[in-house]
Amino acid sequence: MQFTANRLLLLKAVKTALKVVRPNRDIPEIAGVLIEADASSGLLTVTGTDVRTHIQRRLRQEQVEESGSIILTPLIAQVLDKLAGESVSFQSDKGTVLIGSGNASFSLPFLEAKAFPRLQIPFPEDTIRVQGLNDLFRKTVFAADGKTTDLDKISLQYVRLAFADGLTTAEATNSTYAAISTSPHCADGNLELFLHEKAVRILASIVAPSEELFVGISGKFAVFMKEDLFFSSMMFGGKFLGGSRILERLTPAYQATTDAGSLSNLTQNVSALFQGSDIPCVNLRIGADNITIQAETASGHSSSAIRAADTIPTPEDGFYFDQRFLLDCLRHTSGPLRVLIDERGFLILEAGQSRYFVCPRRPVKIAEKEVEKAESEESKKTIQDHRRRGITKEMRMNQSKNPIWKKSMLSKLNFVEICEWLDEIAQNGDPFGYETDRTGHYNDYKELFDDLSDSACHLRDALREQEVEKNWDDMAVALLGATYTVLGYDKVEADYYHMLDPQYEDWAIEEAVNRLMRLPKKQLIRTFRNVMTTLILFFDLKAAHDCLTSIVQELDEREPVL
Repeated sequence: MQFTANRLLLLKAVKTALKVVRPNRDIPEIAGVLIEADASSGLLTVTGTDVRTHIQRRLRQEQVEESGSIILTPLIAQVLDKLAGESVSFQSDKGTVLIGSGNASFSLPFLEAKAFPRLQIPFPEDTIRVQGLNDLFRKTVFAADGKTTDLDKISLQYVRLAFADGLTTAEATNSTYAAISTSPHCADGNLELFLHEKAVRILASIVAPSEELFVGISGKFAVFMKEDLFFSSMMFGGKFLGGSRILERLTPAYQATTDAGSLSNLTQNVSALFQGSDIPCVNLRIGADNITIQAETASGHSSSAIRAADTIPTPEDGFYFDQRFLLDCLRHTSGPLRVLIDERGFLILEAGQSRYFVCPRRPVKIAEKEVEKAESEESKKTIQDHRRRGITKEMRMNQSKNPIWKKSMLSKLNFVEICEWLDEIAQNGDPFGYETDRTGHYNDYKELFDDLSDSACHLRDALREQEVEKNWDDMAVALLGATYTVLGYDKVEADYYHMLDPQYEDWAIEEAVNRLMRLPKKQLIRTFRNVMTTLILFFDLKAAHDCLTSIVQELDEREPVL
């Protein structure tokens, strides 16, 4: 194979194809991009696939001296980016390809193209023209649950895209909240597609907001096409559990009209109260002329209100919602917002052509808040007495009515620290896969950072569920106490610390085991499964993030070697 092409156009095509490429040990050929050159037509084709989703970019009227096809690793994108010339040449020979531009050249190994899985997708019999899908995707895809493994809820991974009667509707749900958005000027035909949320995010990232596409169905695949792009994704074939069915069953009993941005800011402001293990639960009340958002944690209390019109007030106690889910919906709205709540507390948000549904949750009660305050004052007095009497910390441990092993945890794998790690990983990427203002080599690996961020968000949400948190420390200490340092809890000092005597660690592990043995067998097994699964996923995620971060830092520090 031998050809010369525009470097920037080829780079764009390679980066587009790489959006769907993932490491694959079983099929190493799909862990790279397929480059095909046709001398008779002067056509270059760049293809990437994960078998389920397929992306192909075409470059026409390039200078192709010899036809051929090769598979290159994702490193090709970095090579093309570092070259400075306007054009770039490729020449393959005996398992390597020579890439040259200006005075610089690279020699890279390649795989034979014959092993690349070529999907035989016939051209759709009927197609419709669509435009402006990006905005619909942005307003809905976040609600899909791409990580669910429950076979009965597999449809939650998909986004429904329907074209009918001049309207285009997109909807997605994770069963806790749902998003539905409609556009009146998107398509010129009737069609219904069910796209995986990852495919939706990829498609949104490679198609401009105003770009026109031809859409059709070919077998089990949804196909999106334009002159230089072919995108296909395998569709969901079962029963779709959409949010529209939920909304049809709701009858609002309370309502208000307000500004979407103001309500979003109000909900965001209370996040300062939520620390580590706190469940981010907020109380929403509709008054005679306002909407109030309240939050209460062990750290404090917050209450803020904004003006509202056309109100039908809620009961005095209001209704409780997960702040994260509420914000997910609000950040995709703007302008006038209708807030509707049915008698059971199910929330509907209407802004323009978009509707969002959020399930209520039980209020989070601050357990024994007044008792803890009294104990804190008593602890201060006790500490002062101990100091006057010259009693050492070790002596206080032995004298404590609540032995230090009664409430223990691991120093590196406690609930709070894992949540903080996941927050950091999530912040280093964008779970929605949209562009950021990062510079340097970060953009070369942005897709990987975004995938890690998405995984961290899902794992963090699962970890913060009460079922996981409730027995986390006991299970972690019982399983890994002999490997990781166990921290003991001193009731007098009201703090965790490293145990000085190894015997105390043994007591802590034994006590954690005893508490777990009191659980029903089914709950014990469920707790073990949840904690072990979370730990494995966390270790894998953190290792991948640490490795990727180190690579980017190293590349940023180095000068390009040509």
